Amino acid sequence: MDWLSALPTFLGIYLAIGLVFAVIFVTLGLSVVDHDAKGASVRVRLLFLPASMALWPILIVTLLTRAIGGKNQ
Repeated sequence: MDWLSALPTFLGIYLAIGLVFAVIFVTLGLSVVDHDAKGASVRVRLLFLPASMALWPILIVTLLTRAIGGKNQ
């Protein structure tokens, strides 16, 4: 199997992991990363869903760093 035929599979796996992370992040982790989003409505949180799904590797590192007690910006 060459890389071109495997690309849709890898993209599907990446987006599936991203969807699971994004749902958890938008419901529980958004206020950890951004303190101003603590009282955000459901509509505002839904706006964060697509970006969280695509950028989940960056957001998981940021979330873990902030949760452990790193930068509190």
